[in-house]
Amino acid sequence: MKVSKKYIGIILCLLILVILTSGCLTYSSSLNSDDPAGVNSTGGSFENQWVKFNYPSNLTITDYSTDKHIKINVYNGSEYIGGLYNEIVKIDNIVPLSESYNSTIAGRKTLRDYDFKTLPSGENQVRPSAAIYLTENATLNVIFDPSSKTSFNQVSETLVIKKDNVTDDNMLIQKIIGIFFS
Repeated sequence: MKVSKKYIGIILCLLILVILTSGCLTYSSSLNSDDPAGVNSTGGSFENQWVKFNYPSNLTITDYSTDKHIKINVYNGSEYIGGLYNEIVKIDNIVPLSESYNSTIAGRKTLRDYDFKTLPSGENQVRPSAAIYLTENATLNVIFDPSSKTSFNQVSETLVIKKDNVTDDNMLIQKIIGIFFS
């Protein structure tokens, strides 16, 4: 029985779709879950395979990072006040606010004050935030609540990026699809 290239292409597309779907679910669940297995840090100094920084000693850091992704939450008691996480996006594609400006953090191109919080009054309040260039397609985002600007400043001023090769399974799938359909 002879199988045409068209059917092989369809089968490969379906296989890629299954891989893509499972990768998206895994990626999404790893970013959205506050797994109690996260590693807590107190005492004012934090370090993992990705970054190291100092923070006010009254805060608690919970690290949910993996070998592929950065996700670090910052708490004041039980209140979430900010975090650091990677995002697969070109820094030049981030739409800045009128208050945004370019600078450097950890020696890297950075877009500062690009994020806001909508208050109950409907007013938008700029949050201390930084999108730090990791690779052509990835940033390390540092975002804190407006009331935590001092904590944001301490983290961003002492931040050292140790590793920047975050991965996105979707980018790999897009490359594979491009090979078959180009």
